[in-house]
Amino acid sequence: MQDNFGRRLKTQLIMVFVSIITVMMVLVSWFTYKKVEAVVEKQSADITQQYFQQNEHNITTFMEEVSTFSKLLTQSASVQQYIRSGWKNEFNAVKSANEVFSETAMLMETYSYVDSIYFYGDNGVVLGINGRENIVIRDRSRKQMFYESVMYENALRSPWTTLWYGNYDSFDFEGSESMRAEEADAYITAVASIHFQGRHAGCVVVNVKEPKLADMISYSDESRKRESYIIDENGIILVHGDFEKLGEKVEFPMEQTVGADGYFMRDDVQVNFRRLQGGQSVAWTLISEVPVSVLHADIYSLRQLFVGAVAAALAVGTGLAVYFLYRLTRPLDELREAMSQMEQGKLGGQLKEDSKNELGMLGRQFNQMSQSIVELVNRVQMAEDEKRMLEKEALQAQINPHFLFNTLSNIKYMAMIMKSNTIADSITALGNFLAPIYKSRDDTWTMKEEIAYVENYVKIMNYRFGGQIRTGYEIPDEISSLYILKFILQPLVENAIQHGFGNREGAGTITVRARIESKLLAVSVEDDGCGLSEEELTDLRIRMDEYGCKAGQSQGNIGLGNVHRRLKIYYGTDYGVTVTSAEGVGTTVCVRVPIIRGS
Repeated sequence: MQDNFGRRLKTQLIMVFVSIITVMMVLVSWFTYKKVEAVVEKQSADITQQYFQQNEHNITTFMEEVSTFSKLLTQSASVQQYIRSGWKNEFNAVKSANEVFSETAMLMETYSYVDSIYFYGDNGVVLGINGRENIVIRDRSRKQMFYESVMYENALRSPWTTLWYGNYDSFDFEGSESMRAEEADAYITAVASIHFQGRHAGCVVVNVKEPKLADMISYSDESRKRESYIIDENGIILVHGDFEKLGEKVEFPMEQTVGADGYFMRDDVQVNFRRLQGGQSVAWTLISEVPVSVLHADIYSLRQLFVGAVAAALAVGTGLAVYFLYRLTRPLDELREAMSQMEQGKLGGQLKEDSKNELGMLGRQFNQMSQSIVELVNRVQMAEDEKRMLEKEALQAQINPHFLFNTLSNIKYMAMIMKSNTIADSITALGNFLAPIYKSRDDTWTMKEEIAYVENYVKIMNYRFGGQIRTGYEIPDEISSLYILKFILQPLVENAIQHGFGNREGAGTITVRARIESKLLAVSVEDDGCGLSEEELTDLRIRMDEYGCKAGQSQGNIGLGNVHRRLKIYYGTDYGVTVTSAEGVGTTVCVRVPIIRGS
């Protein structure tokens, strides 16, 4: 698994990088595309409003034109004469009607978009001309639709205004029983009041062909599939290029067209609107609907460009990511290889320090760690070597030739002079003394075993000194089972005998004490020998601290120096031997070691 560590890390980094770039580019492209769509929609709405302005101008001009000649008809002399003649003189009435027809026909020839004109008198008389026939209705009992419509009611309430209406057809005005509704022509109707001698006398109704206004609001570019129409204040379609949709109610709420102009989105359609202005008594609204698919047709190529740009950027980004990530993570590969070599035991490997970033810092730290490990291993090896050397010296100190020679000389002397069993006891003590050296290979044993070893040594030495060496032990039972480094106390006792009692006559006393100090085991060896002066004590401490540290150094006081050095190696530099002494009083040597209990 670790062999693939570098490759897996690179793959993860590449995937993360590419994922981030993909998400960012998709979001940016989507946001940009949406902004472009919004701009296109706004531009389309602005262009539509420009069309609306032109359409509004054309429609307003058209309405003013129709309104003008409608007022001319209301003030026409022939119309006034016809109204004045009434029914008093039939000949004059017919003559006046013919004049009205003649004048109206001339106007209809001038304004080709006018399909029919009707004069509705308040007395029920109706005159009409539709280009095919002249209509005269004198039957007052015959009710006409006009008199029951809102057109007539509004004309009575607004006598001086031209009123406009939609969704009427020729059938509504001609009322021919033979005419089917589907054959009737759709109208946009203008209604103006006729006044005679200060009173309302009737109405002029001008019917304009609805396709005329439909042509005004249609677009020349039919391929854009716009749907343009005019609605009234109730949302009813008045003008539309499709005859079948006239009279239908729009599908969106009228509240959305609040305002003079603007646009809104309905499903997938952009709905543009503009309220007609211009002073006419109308509440009509121009509507233009454009499908979004048509509206965005011009930016589909831009969308393809976005997709291509994103794909190309991802490809380039992935390639650059692979290239730079492989270069950036190359120190990791080298570090992995160096760690693998170190795991196999090949220590001391070093990396090139040619990078100044965090990976370069990691490499430099690895080099320092590698060098520290090598140094630590060397120190450990040196410590082990020194440990073995000190152990060897300790053993040699126990069984040095001088010691064996003296012991054997004592045995020989006693055998020759005393001719007693002392020889056997001496040899037994010597065997007990030497046995632990050869039998046990452990570094530590109990305090009880260490004291027994010391007692054997003192027993042997008493054969030499004639039993004048007295020993005392103050070892609590709970301390006897604690573990201590082997052969630690015997050199201290030997030092007390040789240097404390060796140059004086008479008996000497050695006391071994053990106690617990905080979390340490403290063992002291006290003698009442000749002691040391301050200069001798200082020199001894210096030689103990330097023991084994300098090549060619004199190895005097091998016992104390060896013990001091062994304690530091086994337990740490905070441990060792401390010596206090007073000349003529005696010497105390103390050993402090960690408390170690047996399993």
